[in-house]
Amino acid sequence: MVHYDRDGHLDLFVCNYVNWSPEHDVFCSLDGKNKSYCTPEPIAAKLAGFFTIAATAPSKDVTAASGIFDTSFQIPRRGHARL
Repeated sequence: MVHYDRDGHLDLFVCNYVNWSPEHDVFCSLDGKNKSYCTPEPIAAKLAGFFTIAATAPSKDVTAASGIFDTSFQIPRRGHARL
């Protein structure tokens, strides 16, 4: 939880890893016969999400608007980070 919009309500950052489901399982094997755990490369990545939460409104997806995936983002030395 993070306080992104400073409205008095904590906001939610959802971190994801891969888009896995039993229906779309990938067969991986160390010996070519027995199933084993896969590294993440053969499984599609699932992006994280960032949501604001307010007391009187539904949560709002602000992932793109926040610039969270902007690689030029730098944390300032003082004050609040401007996401």
